[in-house]
Order: sequence, then structure tokens, then C-alpha cells
Amino acid sequence: MQPLTKLLLGASLLASNPVQAVTEINYWLWDSNQQPAYQACADAFEKENPDIKIKITQTGWFDYWAALNTAFVSGTAPDVFWDHLSRYPEFTQNGLLVDLSPLIARDKVPTDIYVDGLAKVWGRDGKQYGLPKDWDTIGIVYNQAMLENAGIDPKSLQDLDWNPQDGGSFGRLLARLSLDE
Repeated sequence: MQPLTKLLLGASLLASNPVQAVTEINYWLWDSNQQPAYQACADAFEKENPDIKIKITQTGWFDYWAALNTAFVSGTAPDVFWDHLSRYPEFTQNGLLVDLSPLIARDKVPTDIYVDGLAKVWGRDGKQYGLPKDWDTIGIVYNQAMLENAGIDPKSLQDLDWNPQDGGSFGRLLARLSLDE
């Protein structure tokens, strides 16, 4: 076989076997402590899905919001990002978030795995813009006079526990201090 014929045959074989396109998903988060766990999950996912690459970008809390807003304005926003309830209304009001409802329905994503009402926090007007990755309490404010009148030392609040079944000792304290008792 002539060298030119070999070259053309080889080129035609390569052309008939297209290289799989790799989809890259840009994922942003702010917590450097959680990044290793998320990277481990991404690595495991990529092993099972070699046509998908996840690029995780971690930026500290304050710089994160500036970078995210800049990315929205410039059209370079990440595909997936951590949001916060203090920022969420701004993003929905400005039409920056995608309604995930059709994807959740199509892929049968279970939303009942979350504490009642938690997934709904990330929805508005019949649309679902996100799902919780976790949840926490930003702060607890108490009425010192009310605690003292009830005979409760404010320092004892740090020893309270909570659970989703019955509220734990924190739930019992709230019931005692409210009209629920």
C-alpha cells in the first residue's frame, strides 16, 4: 500500500470515530473546609461518567459574592453554585436562576428526603431554583428578661440539643416559653 493511501485510510478511520466531547461543569463554593469532600465526590462521579468533568472553584465568603455577581453580569456564571438564603431573593428577583422543576420531575429527584419544608425554601411561585445541600442556624436571639422570669440561666442555652423527631431539649424549652405548652 502506498504511503499516501495509508495516510488517507488512517485519516478516514480517525474521522469515522469521533472523539467523545467532554462536558465541563463549573461548580463554585465558598468553604475551603468542605472542598476536599466535594472534590472526592466529583472525582468518584467523573470515574463513572468519563464524559463529564467537574471543575470546583473555592473562593472565600466575602470574595465569593463579589465574584459571583461579576460572573452573572459578564455572562460567565458557574453552572452550579452554593447560594445562601440572604442572597437568594436577589438572584430570583433578577431572573438569574434556572427553574429546576422540570429536571427534578424528569429525573425523579426525591425532595421528601429533606426535613419538611426545607426544599420549598429554595422555590418561589411554583418554580424550584435549588435544593438544600445542608442547613444551619445563623443565630439565636433570646429575651434575657423572659429567660430570667422563667428561671432559666442564659448560659444553659449552650447545652441544649435538637433533633427532628421531638425537638430535643431545645424544643421543650421553646414550648415552655411559648403558648405551645
